[in-house]
Amino acid sequence: MTATQKIYSSLSSLLPTLQRDTLIAVIACLSYATCSITMTLTNKAMFSTFSFRYPLCLLMYQHIFTIVFLYLGRKMGYFNYEPLTWTNAKNWYPVNILFLLMLASGSYVIKLLSIPMVTIFKNVTTSLVTAGDYVLFGEVVTQGIFSSVLLMIASSVVAGLNDLAFNPLGYLWMSVNCFISAAYVLYMRHAMKTTKLSEWSMVYYNNLLSIPTLLPVLYLNGELPALFNEPLSMWTNGLVAMTFISGISGVLISVTSFWAVKSTSPTTFSMVGTLNKIPLTLLGFMFFHSPVTMLGAISIALGLVGGALFTYTKQQARAHKALLPQTMPEKNAKV
Repeated sequence: MTATQKIYSSLSSLLPTLQRDTLIAVIACLSYATCSITMTLTNKAMFSTFSFRYPLCLLMYQHIFTIVFLYLGRKMGYFNYEPLTWTNAKNWYPVNILFLLMLASGSYVIKLLSIPMVTIFKNVTTSLVTAGDYVLFGEVVTQGIFSSVLLMIASSVVAGLNDLAFNPLGYLWMSVNCFISAAYVLYMRHAMKTTKLSEWSMVYYNNLLSIPTLLPVLYLNGELPALFNEPLSMWTNGLVAMTFISGISGVLISVTSFWAVKSTSPTTFSMVGTLNKIPLTLLGFMFFHSPVTMLGAISIALGLVGGALFTYTKQQARAHKALLPQTMPEKNAKV
C-alpha cells in the first residue's frame, strides 16, 4: 500500500468522499510547496553562499541519493516500488528527459537570477500549463481562473520592470525553463494514466533513468572531472550539511510533486508552484539580500490577489460539486 493509499484509507471512514479528496489534495499541495521552497533555498545557498559551481553534478548526486534512499526504504519495509520493465521505461522516458531539462535549466537560472525573479517568472509556466490543460485534457477554464492567470502575468511584468540587475542570459534560461516545466507537468499527467505507477515507483523510474542520461553530459561539459579536481578543503561543514539537505529535498520533492499532480490537476499543481513565490521572495530578501523596492512589493501584491482569486474559484467549484447528485465517478473529483 502506497503512502497516498494509507492516507485515503485512514480518512475514508471519517469524511465524505468529496471532502476527503479535497483534504488529500490540500495536504499534497502543501507538502510539495514546502519541499519546493526548501530545495530552492538550499540550492541557492550552495551556489551563492558556498560558491558551489557544479549544478549538474548536484543534480546527479540528488538522483543517486534518491535511488539509495528508495533501496534502503524498501529493504526496511517502509514502502515498495515496481521493478524496471521495458514497457514502463519506454512510456516514462519522455517524462524523464523533460524532468532533467527542467532541473538542469532551473539550476542555471538559480545561478544567474535572484530568487525573487526566479519565483515570480514561474507565473509564465502557470499560464502555459493552464492553456495546455484546456487544449489537451479539456479542463474547464472559468473566468475566475483566467483572471487569476492574468494577474500572475501582470505580476511577472512588474517584476521585470523591478529587476535592478538585468541579466539577458538568465532571462534566456528562464524562458527555456518555463516552456520545459509546462511540458513536463502536462506530459506527466499523460504518463501517469498510461503507466499507472505508484508514487514511489514513479520516483524510482524518474531517478534511475536519469543517471545514464546525465552521466555522459557531465563528462562532455567537464563538470565531473573539474569537481574531482577540487581540493578537499572546499567541503566545509556548511557545504556538506547543505549537500545532505539537498539530497533529502530531492527525494521529497519527487514524491510530493507526483502526489500533487495525481491528487489535483496540472493547473492547480502549477499554481501551487507559483504561490511559492511569496514566502520565497520574502526569504530571498532575508537571506540573500535581494533589494526591496516599491515595484517588488506591487508584484508580490498582484501575485497574492491572483492566488487568492484562484483559490476562491476552486472552492466555489468544489462547493458546486458537493450540491450536485453524485453521478460522476469519484476519481474525477479533481481540484
